[in-house]
Amino acid sequence: MPDPRLSAALADRYRLDRELGAGGTATVYLAEDLKHQRQVAIKVLRPELAAAVGAARFLREITTTANLRHPNILPLYDSGEQDGFLFYVMPYVEGESLRARMERETQLPIDVAQAIVTGVITEGELPPELMAVLQPLVQFHRWQETLRSPDESDRDDRSDS
Repeated sequence: MPDPRLSAALADRYRLDRELGAGGTATVYLAEDLKHQRQVAIKVLRPELAAAVGAARFLREITTTANLRHPNILPLYDSGEQDGFLFYVMPYVEGESLRARMERETQLPIDVAQAIVTGVITEGELPPELMAVLQPLVQFHRWQETLRSPDESDRDDRSDS
């Protein structure tokens, strides 16, 4: 059951149904887009995390997601902040989770592995045994990204991950 405060905050635009998954930084919910009468997935940054470490990284994720154009990447429908909840909305796609797929398959296609390493698929969505194997690649990729970043605050935020 979704947090009643979140349900109330988004009630004019979305009706939250249930939790689809949760990771270290955010929770994803199945919801109904009331304006367009369609099912959507809403990713919500954990409020306690936003208060403790700031929302900069999640805001960068929103910006990155909004600018991605690829047939295998879901588009961003909406984003915002409402009553202390930072969120973004994307299409809901029925199917198995990455975790279930990893339990079923022994090897991932290269494009899925690349999406994990580059952060398109977040660590919270991965089984711990897969993350343990990929962690050195993820950290190397993040290190490379900090070298490219001209903004010093970017560098400080990413070094904590």
